[in-house]
Amino acid sequence: MIVTAREFTSAAEMRAAAAAVRARCLTLGARPKPALVVLAPRPPMPVVLNHPKPGWKKEPTLFEEHVIAYQVIVRIREMQAHGEIEMVDFDRRSMLDITMEVLVDYPGISVNDVRFGRRTRKVCEPRAVAMYEVKKQRPDLSYPAIGRWFGGRDHTTVLYSVRKIEAQRGEA
Repeated sequence: MIVTAREFTSAAEMRAAAAAVRARCLTLGARPKPALVVLAPRPPMPVVLNHPKPGWKKEPTLFEEHVIAYQVIVRIREMQAHGEIEMVDFDRRSMLDITMEVLVDYPGISVNDVRFGRRTRKVCEPRAVAMYEVKKQRPDLSYPAIGRWFGGRDHTTVLYSVRKIEAQRGEA
């Protein structure tokens, strides 16, 4: 920034310029007093409550859905009791049971070895087979859920293991 400075020829001229600036900036009597203005009172603003609509007003809702669901369940149970229908009982084995069954073929490897930490070749193959068997026997489980059970592994690790064992067994 370039500031042009005024050049004075004498000390008296400098003092006179400073006195003029002081008089211009610091005079109290020269300012006009503000005038008092009386405003008319405003009418009060109406209160607007802007509450969100409840869910049953936003979209159509059937309030008796729970009753209908209960009636369907009761009807299914009646039909099952009279032999009109036969219910299929899904046998969902736990991941621990499936893993223990796989580890029978791998002596010296424990469930904790497969589930946690170690990444040696001796442990990686049984872990991959266990992940494959868990996914094949429990298709209701997601890859992230299986990975979490196997020591917090990523879902892509489980996906790789399943594809690898499928390729080895010729299922791919």
